[in-house]
Amino acid sequence: MRHTGNGNPKEGGENMKNIILKTLEPQGIVANNKSIAAKVLDYTANLAARTQRLAERVNIRLELVMLGPPCPPETGKESVKQDYPPLFEALRRNLKLIDEALDSIDNAINRTVL
Repeated sequence: MRHTGNGNPKEGGENMKNIILKTLEPQGIVANNKSIAAKVLDYTANLAARTQRLAERVNIRLELVMLGPPCPPETGKESVKQDYPPLFEALRRNLKLIDEALDSIDNAINRTVL
């Protein structure tokens, strides 16, 4: 039984980066010469994709030595919903993907019996 946090590993990585860049380009946030903000956004998108791939690998590798089904993802971590400017919203989404992947890895390790 695999669980990667949000159930869609393609949501991070290239697909997510393209969605974010398409969102930010019309607003002038992403220029031809990448700004520091765009570089940080790229970094978080790449990091989100990497953590999702790692979570998937951990869950696949440990599947045979895990007890029980995956725990449902935690809810209520973000108690206050607020609007962010586009760049910060994109960063928040990437950080949320990283958080979900880390939760998935933690869940897998907690259910592993060696």
